[in-house]
Amino acid sequence: ADEMSTGAHEMFWLARKFDNPLYAWHQHGYLDDPSPFDLMWFEPRGHGPVEVGFPLDAHFQKTGVTFMRSAWEDPDAVFVGFKGGDNRVSHSQLDLGSFVLDALGNRWATDLGKDDYNLHEYFGARRWDYYRMRTESHNTLLINNENQPSEAKASISKFVSRPDRSFTIANLSDGYPMMSSVRRGVALVDRTHLLVQDEVESSEPADVLWGVLTPADVEVHGASAVLTQGETHVVARILEPDGAVFETLDASPEPPQMQNPDITRLVVRLPSDVKSERIAVVFTPYRSGETVGEFSEAIKPLSAWE
Repeated sequence: ADEMSTGAHEMFWLARKFDNPLYAWHQHGYLDDPSPFDLMWFEPRGHGPVEVGFPLDAHFQKTGVTFMRSAWEDPDAVFVGFKGGDNRVSHSQLDLGSFVLDALGNRWATDLGKDDYNLHEYFGARRWDYYRMRTESHNTLLINNENQPSEAKASISKFVSRPDRSFTIANLSDGYPMMSSVRRGVALVDRTHLLVQDEVESSEPADVLWGVLTPADVEVHGASAVLTQGETHVVARILEPDGAVFETLDASPEPPQMQNPDITRLVVRLPSDVKSERIAVVFTPYRSGETVGEFSEAIKPLSAWE
């Protein structure tokens, strides 16, 4: 339920206030069960993002998040949300560098959301002990099995939006003080493939675990994994480092924490003596009976992403 898009009556008010029918278009899709506020603020105009030429990508600098999509008004479109952010904000979780992925009408890389607010010291001393608050339960790196610091923040160092390749690069080093440098780049290539590329450096050996949580059924085949929901699929492939393979882990913590029986944690476990490494994983959606699209882009250092 936390991931479902919902209406907002005030979108009608905003459409009138700023003379922007696009805001009204959003709320027109949620009038099956109207409220008195919909009637009070109703705006009959409603131009959609395709009609107004709304951009496919966006970078919100203050909050440190970016969004990329293959299309508007297409339920099968690829959508990627990525965050740098600040672990100090209210209701935060320790999730710098996390992302979500939608394609073909389904969510493939998910965020678990909040747990029960009534758990003991949920907003106090025990907050970072609870699974859904911890770094390990998010689609980011877990290093030395340690949480990111609660005061850490990550800036978006580069954002580029092009028809054939849009990308974001974030500096996550503040979230991993045991490392010299940690950077993550996410790129939507040909508006089809999602490339997630990490570059980690350390003066001391580190244990690096790459992870993503998915509601899909997962079949692991070494350096590739097939995620399935009905007749839709996503193939995940490890492009670097050589020899790395996928494995799956359980995503349910000890009760009374909320259980996640329908979630699989797909991980890449690097050797425990990592000092400098690049991890590149690409996700490609496809339907049953279709040929999986080829990803032919050469892997380049994040410093060479232009």
